[in-house]
Amino acid sequence: MTIRIMHGFPVEWGPVFRRTFTAFREASVVAFAIVKMVIDVAVKVIRAVIPRSRPDKDTAREPFRPVIAVGSETADLVPAYTKNVHAPTSSFSQSTVWREGNSMKKLAIGLYAAIVVALMAWGFYQAIYVAPDDAMQGFVFRIIYYHVPSAAVAFLFFAISLLGSIGYLAFRRSNPDLAQAADACALAGAEVGVVFCTVVLLTGPLWGRRAWGIWWTWDARLTTTLVLWLIYVSYLLLRRFASGPQMQTLAAVLGIFGALDVPIVYMSNRWWRTQHPAPVFGGGEGSGMAPSMKAVLGWNMLSWFAWGILILALRYQVERAHQKYASQEALEALESNV
Repeated sequence: MTIRIMHGFPVEWGPVFRRTFTAFREASVVAFAIVKMVIDVAVKVIRAVIPRSRPDKDTAREPFRPVIAVGSETADLVPAYTKNVHAPTSSFSQSTVWREGNSMKKLAIGLYAAIVVALMAWGFYQAIYVAPDDAMQGFVFRIIYYHVPSAAVAFLFFAISLLGSIGYLAFRRSNPDLAQAADACALAGAEVGVVFCTVVLLTGPLWGRRAWGIWWTWDARLTTTLVLWLIYVSYLLLRRFASGPQMQTLAAVLGIFGALDVPIVYMSNRWWRTQHPAPVFGGGEGSGMAPSMKAVLGWNMLSWFAWGILILALRYQVERAHQKYASQEALEALESNV
């Protein structure tokens, strides 16, 4: 029996390799976008961590210059310092307090990061070496210990972005500082949520290919999840490339609109018949998970929640520092034009 060859491969392998190449090309575009987003966040972190100038140098003192203060009857010599100039003792004490507070903050972040790393290592050990294989799917079922926690964390941070967007719209006129803090929280929640939602969209097809025999199907759960990801990617693109006083308002409205899709994603496999499996918890008769698997899922859920909160806190601090720098630059530009 002869086998026809196409480009060095049996003819039946041709479509397979073409589909594989197309999927690889599309995945490369998505990976490039994610890498670019990570690089932008890293640059902002570096700019926030490395201050432009030390606090004690910002308040450099000028020489003593007496001025004459004329009263109603006598003229006295009184010391006068320029604006934002403090006495030596005050400057030294402020610098010392700033350094001590910064050291304690770094220590707390480092300790929390160490706890997060330990939790993630323990969760990995539980998922790969302790949890039993599924009776139907075997070893590939272990991807649930990363797929489900990533989805839960993504939902949580999209909810945080929703609250931040509502807070910005509520306080943008009455309390601008609080509104800016809420806007930073909304942006941080959206960015971290998109990262975890991307993990969901990558691990899901890997699992589905082995369980269903296909990479993707346009059922309700998968489609609504993709729509959710696209909405928040649009949110981030708006924040990245738009400018002007109305940018934050438009972003807040888009963030609120995107969050409306979260309950639809969660309830989709309850409302409609889907290729996606029925809910494991609260899915009716026959649903549930073995106690040994529940413990492993709980550990991984805790570790990914802790990891997400760490990244969220760091991203929030970066955005607040960026807002303060932008406000300071705008004030300096206004003063130079006066």
